Amino acid sequence: MAQPSVLVLILSNIFWFSTAMAQAVPDGDFEEGAIGTWVDASDVGASVTVILEGENAYLSMQAPDVSPMSTFARVESGAFVVTHDQLSFDAQPQSQETGFSVVLLGEAGEELAGDVFMGDALVWTPHTLFMEPACGQVVAVELSYTALTSDGVEDEAWVDDMVVAGSVCPEFIDADADGGCLLGWDLDGDGLCVDAMEI
Repeated sequence: MAQPSVLVLILSNIFWFSTAMAQAVPDGDFEEGAIGTWVDASDVGASVTVILEGENAYLSMQAPDVSPMSTFARVESGAFVVTHDQLSFDAQPQSQETGFSVVLLGEAGEELAGDVFMGDALVWTPHTLFMEPACGQVVAVELSYTALTSDGVEDEAWVDDMVVAGSVCPEFIDADADGGCLLGWDLDGDGLCVDAMEI
């Protein structure tokens, strides 16, 4: 029987850009059939690929169990601005009793938020990380996955549909209807400053 594995999702800050930024996780649905703007930073022996099943595509992270908790499959997203208070994603472990750790890191590497989730093998399960402490900041998502124990079987987890969700951060709400938010400008008059060209 496959042993527990762990998926680590780290949201880490990077530099603020002066040009318009995306307000969603770039290529978070993996529908292009490749990792797209994500960067594979896996350790030697681990791998990150995109699996295509008909019209569906999802990220597969594989880590050998010869070096439990030391060999990581790892991938980093492109930069985006946190405009909403939640990060939502689906995950499906390929072994029993899999743990998912989601950590939000600040600009100096400090932990802004974090949570631990458990998932059942062969079942897609929705997960949510509350990102309110990072509202208004430019961040990148780093996913890491590793085996917890050595049982002679390569461990694997699937991830898909990573999107921002929930309520709009206060920094991007034009509360006084003057066309400006604390961060950005309301160019379309909808009371929000969350579109890419408004940030």
